Amino acid sequence: MLLSSIKQTQVITNKYIYYSIMLFMIFIAGGRTINVGIDTDAYLEIYNDIRKNGYLLYLEPTWNYLNIFANWLGLSFNGFLILISFLTLYPIFYLSRKLSINHYLPIFIYFALHIFGASLNVMRQYMTISYILVIYYSFSKRQWIWVIIWSVIIISIHKSNILLIPILFILKYINITSLKWIGIGLLGTYILGCVVNDSFFAFFIMDYSSYIDKGLYRDSSIMATIFSFIVGIFSFWLYTLIPKYKRNTIWCKIFILSLFILLLTFRLEYGARIYILCSISQLFFIPYLIKTQSTIKEGDFKLIIYSYYSVVFIRMWLLNANGIMPYHNVWL
Repeated sequence: MLLSSIKQTQVITNKYIYYSIMLFMIFIAGGRTINVGIDTDAYLEIYNDIRKNGYLLYLEPTWNYLNIFANWLGLSFNGFLILISFLTLYPIFYLSRKLSINHYLPIFIYFALHIFGASLNVMRQYMTISYILVIYYSFSKRQWIWVIIWSVIIISIHKSNILLIPILFILKYINITSLKWIGIGLLGTYILGCVVNDSFFAFFIMDYSSYIDKGLYRDSSIMATIFSFIVGIFSFWLYTLIPKYKRNTIWCKIFILSLFILLLTFRLEYGARIYILCSISQLFFIPYLIKTQSTIKEGDFKLIIYSYYSVVFIRMWLLNANGIMPYHNVWL
């Protein structure tokens, strides 16, 4: 957070320092024991099954091949975790350096939103989230071949990413300059999110509809209702600070879509896995917001931003989201 909050200097823009942070995060993710993350032991079981039996028909093809490749290299399971951690983090660090004046601010948001923490558990999907960010970037540059290539790859790693296809169509045609209609739409979506039932949500979770039987809704729906409402209000207020003629950008569009998804799915236990498809946009929406808004003094506005993300991080930490605590490292 310290590096992301101070003005640019030769020291903090040094690429060796920057990528050393990425290597440290890879060390944290790749060296974790199987008790860190609820699903980590399941990934170990898959890794060992592929080592013994080869390709697993029930598993998406590209995830199969990543496991096969790591086994061919003779990597231990932690070696495999290092490989996946590198593939997860490199696109984030590459784009943050490319798209943000302050390279560390997107990294701070990535960490504070618990995306890095969640990647220690929901490893497959959260690896693909990094490449969804690449797809959005390619989409903004009209690099359609890369959009198609990366879309095929991420769907072949985690099939739920097929939900990205309608999102891309929406991004191509929506206009988000009218605060009035966005506000009305968000309010209506929040009301809808409070009342829709299992059959509605089953459409979005597709082959993962067994989650309904396991318990689709959060244990504390009241807290989720309150928290999502507060986040929705705060996020919409942030959006209003952007001048009208600067709102119709790719990161603004995705950010607004993320609010609609949040307010529609906040009662879902696994709603974050849908929300993340668009909320990853905050990595570049927030730097854009800081650069374009002129309503609040920059220093005061940064304090608001950092305070908000600190609260989000502390909340997730206290909930021990994804079961990543207590953390243990095989090399320590």
